[in-house]
Amino acid sequence: MCRMSLAAEHPLITFREGPTGRRAGLIGGPDVWEVVMWLDGLSAEVNPAAVLAEDSALTVAQIYATVSYRSAYPDEIAARVELHLRETEASEMR
Repeated sequence: MCRMSLAAEHPLITFREGPTGRRAGLIGGPDVWEVVMWLDGLSAEVNPAAVLAEDSALTVAQIYATVSYRSAYPDEIAARVELHLRETEASEMR
């Protein structure tokens, strides 16, 4: 997918470079995988997006942009979440 069509399809999403490579993030906000983890942690809630918007600095539009991006690229986001969980577990074992 070219950069222009990605920006049109996911206008609140940007990309950041880091030690683990390029990752998707919200413009003016956290990485997509972080929001996904928060939402997954609230999955028992009636409306996890509304709860997260109320309990954080994120807007409902940013949360839905995250959900849309994850729907389009589930493997990418799942890999980022898995990487975070592995790194967290490894650091806790030290």
